[in-house]
Amino acid sequence: APAESSGPSMAPSETFLRLHELSRKSRGAEYMDAAALPSASHLEREFGLFNPEGSGCCPTVDATGAVTCTCSGCERWSKYVAGTLGERWPTYKQYEVLTTEYVAQLARYLRSRRSEIIGDDVVGEPLRSLRVLELGAGDGRLTRHLREELNGHSVEVYATDDHSLGLARGSAHGVVAADALDAIALAGGAARSPIDGSFNLPAACDVALVCWQPMGVDWTAAIRASASFQEYLLIGEADGGICGHRRLTWGLEDDDVDAGDSEDDGNGEGAGRARAMPSYVTDGWTRVDVTDELGGRQICRTDERWLSGRRSRSISFRRGAACVESSGVF
Repeated sequence: APAESSGPSMAPSETFLRLHELSRKSRGAEYMDAAALPSASHLEREFGLFNPEGSGCCPTVDATGAVTCTCSGCERWSKYVAGTLGERWPTYKQYEVLTTEYVAQLARYLRSRRSEIIGDDVVGEPLRSLRVLELGAGDGRLTRHLREELNGHSVEVYATDDHSLGLARGSAHGVVAADALDAIALAGGAARSPIDGSFNLPAACDVALVCWQPMGVDWTAAIRASASFQEYLLIGEADGGICGHRRLTWGLEDDDVDAGDSEDDGNGEGAGRARAMPSYVTDGWTRVDVTDELGGRQICRTDERWLSGRRSRSISFRRGAACVESSGVF
């Protein structure tokens, strides 16, 4: 086996850290955790990501089949996503590691979906703004960065979180304190129940945005059942991963192989035996993998330095689009 190596230098690059320092100085201590986003390239170089030949990792398999690596480079990456790497580094937990490229591509995507879902008037002006509801938004970091990118582009983004994981900072950071199902009912046109918080939600949102839906939990059935939502976008591990519910969210049965072990192109087009249609299909929705459309360079906390593949994806589900049962396209 190759000798253990620390991979990239243990000292953080000045270029990388300057992004966080500039934000801290310009916004003050209150906004320390809302540091300027790094680029994907900086992260990949800084932590030796997606480069198994040069990572210096020595992964081992334990009795349960779990694969781990305890080299200094992997320990450093784990501390980075946990928010414990040290002073001058982000101090918050990261599930989806937001980058300048991904946020910019996601903002472009939402602008294009505004045109397709809402449309324009005869002179090319938006008929109204596209309304986007982020569920489980944590401290609202994704929504805040999207608002900056989308300013003046007729897309409104609202953030909600129930505070259960201690990630949200409340209305001071634009996050409405609300359980996901309550927020869907309110913003999906099904109810007008009171929700705590000084930020109001619109009665009819068009797109739901879910970044790292909790494992074993499904909010998508409620989204599909609401009157106003035309799309929901799931960001994080898909299918057999750790986001959402295998059957209710992804349409997988308990005996289905994980997506990573099947011949699947990201749109649910797997080869093999016939199976029951996913609930999103019977509800009249279709699945579109937009990972590549959003740049194909997502980074997340479960990415391993000794692997070249990326684990996080962006999957869109859209109301009313046709599906072809005979071909297995869901």
